[in-house]
Amino acid sequence: MRILKSGDLLEAICERCEELVEGTYQYRPFPLEKLGVVVPNVLVGVCGTCGEIVSLPAQSTPRLKEARERQMEKVPLRFSRELEDVLGLVSASLAAPMTAVTGMLVRYYLEIARRDPGLRRRIVRALENPILKQPRDARAAVSVNADSLGVVEQQMAEAGVLNRSDLFRGMLMVAGEDVLDNRAPKRRETLMELAAVTA
Repeated sequence: MRILKSGDLLEAICERCEELVEGTYQYRPFPLEKLGVVVPNVLVGVCGTCGEIVSLPAQSTPRLKEARERQMEKVPLRFSRELEDVLGLVSASLAAPMTAVTGMLVRYYLEIARRDPGLRRRIVRALENPILKQPRDARAAVSVNADSLGVVEQQMAEAGVLNRSDLFRGMLMVAGEDVLDNRAPKRRETLMELAAVTA
């Protein structure tokens, strides 16, 4: 296994200079143009003449792959003050700040719902809870994996949940049941561990 280091020399074809050039490997921000994301601190080969990136070593590809996979979408949430109270109780039970717990819960339940039809059915049933019928005066914003969100939205649409807001409110209500009513002890245990590292 050969791991390149910043400062190691290279020879490569530079598209800008249109010739074989000498250069060095350097850690630089690397743009993923299709996603509109810049990944910091990626080892790249840099042309010694013009400074253009001329190569990408194999050791840098896992970092770029992870950045592509973890493309997050910021989603605004609106929910009732009563659901906000439920989230406050969940946060207190998990001993973590409510702002951190809300995002963690949404991301966690989104990933579980992607694989678990039983959880998706619980989310649909949770939407009948009167707490979720109250005026939606509370607001928050969470970042979620865009790919997972797309998959779960499609699955939930098949179950009759046609909007994102209902999906998230249903997930948060289920999280309240799991943590406060201990309906899923193993899941509650996992959430406690996640909250410990999130806090």
